[in-house]
Amino acid sequence: MRWKPLLISFGIIALLLLSFFHPTTRPLWETVDIGIFKFLNGTLKNNKFLQYFWASLNHKKMDLVEDTVFLLFFIWGIFAAPKQERWKKTVQFLCIILVAASVIQFVNRSYLKYHNPFPRESPTLVVTPCVRISEEIPWKHVKDETIASFPGDHATTLLLFGLLFSSFVPKSLSRVAWIYIVLRILPRMVLGAHWFSDIVVGSLSISLFFTACFLYTPLYTLSLWQKKHRMNNSPSYPKK
Repeated sequence: MRWKPLLISFGIIALLLLSFFHPTTRPLWETVDIGIFKFLNGTLKNNKFLQYFWASLNHKKMDLVEDTVFLLFFIWGIFAAPKQERWKKTVQFLCIILVAASVIQFVNRSYLKYHNPFPRESPTLVVTPCVRISEEIPWKHVKDETIASFPGDHATTLLLFGLLFSSFVPKSLSRVAWIYIVLRILPRMVLGAHWFSDIVVGSLSISLFFTACFLYTPLYTLSLWQKKHRMNNSPSYPKK
């Protein structure tokens, strides 16, 4: 049990949730949410290139591309490791897939779908005027509204991937992964399907909680190898 990182993670989650739901600091989140949405969504006004660009990134078919990119990152991470460590990396990445899939299916899509403590409409249903992609490009079926925006399922998947993946790969590969994650999260914020806090408070809290439980408690199925790994002082990756 690694108490220090576990408690730090839980402390961050508590701070995010308390600041979001407490009546004193809640207006601050609302101001930030509206300000960020107006700024991002405002870039679409009279700009067909950006409309098509963000609409394409937010299209359902991009989910298939996203799965392929995840797979490529995993393959990259495996081959970035020394040959004798690659089977361990493969097991670690399979664990990441299992954790992420379980959280999305059982927490976001099963429990929170029917027991959401904070039902919330998306920015496009609250803020007017705004640019609606469904009206600007009506033939392109893109999600730009929802009556249950908190938390974001898509962002939860991406953040879980980022937090777990970064724990097992070099910093250089982690940076590339996070650039991709931000690029994939932005479309739903730009088009108004989610608020900034849906992601930073809702999705991040869920992702950080399960990442901490997986990495810093006995739930981490590779913890014994990690201890042996540290005792032998044998790094997973060559020093750069």
